[in-house]
Amino acid sequence: GVLVSEVISGSISEASGIKAGDIITKINSKEIGNVQEFEEVLDALKTGSSAKVSLFRDEKFEEVNLILKR
Repeated sequence: GVLVSEVISGSISEASGIKAGDIITKINSKEIGNVQEFEEVLDALKTGSSAKVSLFRDEKFEEVNLILKR
């Protein structure tokens, strides 16, 4: 997974509920093992679409929807 070190105030990540300290493990069911895979998956998403983000927080897995702004 990829550790979220910081979430910028007012960002789509913050609006989606992603927090600093979260570990992103999947985006749209695609396993994320490192920053390169994370960037590749995000780059492939279209503006205005949404993505299901699986993350590990507080000893449990959670899912949030990330909506990419236009």
